Amino acid sequence: MRMFGQMRWPRARWATLGAAASAVVVLGVGGTPAAAAGWTVVTVPQTGISTVLQGGFARTGTDVWAVGRQYGPSGRPAPPPVAYHWNGSGWSLFTMPALTAAASLAAVSASSATDAWAVGWTGGYTHVALTEHWNGSAWSRVTGPGSSAKFFALRGVADLGPASAYAVGSDPGVAYHWDGTAWRTVTLPDASFAASSITAVSATDIWLTGSTSAGATAEAVNFNGTAWTVVPMQQPTANKPILNGVAAVAANDIWAVGYLLSPAGAAVGTLTEHWNGSGWSIVPSPTPAGTFPQLNAVAARGSGDVYAVGSALLSGATGASEALILRWNGTAWSQDTVPAGATPEVPLAAAAAPGAAQEWAAGYDGSGPDQALVLSYS
Repeated sequence: MRMFGQMRWPRARWATLGAAASAVVVLGVGGTPAAAAGWTVVTVPQTGISTVLQGGFARTGTDVWAVGRQYGPSGRPAPPPVAYHWNGSGWSLFTMPALTAAASLAAVSASSATDAWAVGWTGGYTHVALTEHWNGSAWSRVTGPGSSAKFFALRGVADLGPASAYAVGSDPGVAYHWDGTAWRTVTLPDASFAASSITAVSATDIWLTGSTSAGATAEAVNFNGTAWTVVPMQQPTANKPILNGVAAVAANDIWAVGYLLSPAGAAVGTLTEHWNGSGWSIVPSPTPAGTFPQLNAVAARGSGDVYAVGSALLSGATGASEALILRWNGTAWSQDTVPAGATPEVPLAAAAAPGAAQEWAAGYDGSGPDQALVLSYS
């Protein structure tokens, strides 16, 4: 199944708020990725201000989205979030609805070329959920779920069709369902569970992964179309498990990725867990030499072609994070070679469709100001 990665915190018939997004504006087009195997940096339109891509989704090889946030100059109105689209030949930057406060999109998912959701947050001293919908021609803001929390943000979304989508956010013990009319709150069986990501095999097989609110236990929750059930995950023998992303290849082939957090609060190792249809187990994964390794997202083209993206302060680095990409070949994880750049290249999201020609990673290029980053693997 196509899957996506969500942004980690900090650093898946409607009531529309305000006017819909204006017509698509193509500011530039990235060239077709090189045919040679390996990761390459793809040229994409830049916004002219600091931009970070945080979520991605590939429905097909010619329908890929990446979303994120812009950081405007101090003292100026906050810019809207961003959405980029790949149509099989180039990347385009789309106009998003203007908002009255800072806003960030953390995740995106699409069921068709005319139905996609992007979720995140907006606000100043307080945050409220932000949900935006794509109808095939424009993005528009839609009333999102509410919360009494001062800082409320949505982290992941899975779009199953015009009348069904699910989202997860920062509030523990709940998820959110779009029923074709409005977003409704869904109570989960563990009130302490905070989901960080979501993936859907089908409408009757949906997975949330995250941790208990205490943060000490990794946990998964599954929806079978009728009820939600807590599914235990294997726990590491030492350090806290932090899960950031999840992707489903099949009902008996699901990956969750993240990192191990030491008692001192430092990331000390990569973490990958696998669902084989009957249980979750930790699968050994490489941890590069250096410090603070973490995996942010995972995606797959097939059971023997899975990859996870993240970052680490690599040995010999100048102190800035650099890209870390691991690959599963059906037997073991290994570390991919990433493009060598003069500035940090940090992927936060992954997107791939079964059998597609390219795999994608998105994040930011740490030049000043940060630039939207898209990497392609063929």
